[in-house]
Amino acid sequence: MGAHAKFSPSGASIWSNCPGAIALQSSAPDSSSEHAERGTAAHELLELKLTGRAVPVGSKMSNGIVLDEEDIAAVNIAVDYINEQVEDGDEWETETRHQFNDDLWGTIDFSRYRPSTKELLLADYKHGAGVLVPALGNLQGACYSMMKAKTLGNRGVADVTFTVIQPRCDQGQESLIR
Repeated sequence: MGAHAKFSPSGASIWSNCPGAIALQSSAPDSSSEHAERGTAAHELLELKLTGRAVPVGSKMSNGIVLDEEDIAAVNIAVDYINEQVEDGDEWETETRHQFNDDLWGTIDFSRYRPSTKELLLADYKHGAGVLVPALGNLQGACYSMMKAKTLGNRGVADVTFTVIQPRCDQGQESLIR
């Protein structure tokens, strides 16, 4: 497998509406932006905090980005929300790659399975401040839900909740959308 899935969950809203986008994307050069790199660094900090690893303020993330106070505050909102969702007996993981097949795979920011009720919670952290990403009807969430349920096999899933955590978005007061 390469660095990106042919059918990535994050691109599901594009490739499901325009199949030609896959061919076009495969011919485009890989590129990034300062915003994307900052988002990657924020995801790394989120994982470090959720797994209990201390990160001194001013530390460089693995991609060389130093997150500022606003970035750290946003990640802390996500950490607090996620920690509120975990109870004793829950099974959870962060930044875990799940695969449906060779072409459809992705990394889920946070998932929690509650064996006692068979509830599955998936959370996707969005560090962007400009464009609100709704959870309702979110094809990325649908892909992640399908992939995570597949890994649970015959254990069963009675309920799935997909949450977008986007504390920096300036569109309204709501920072958590379910």
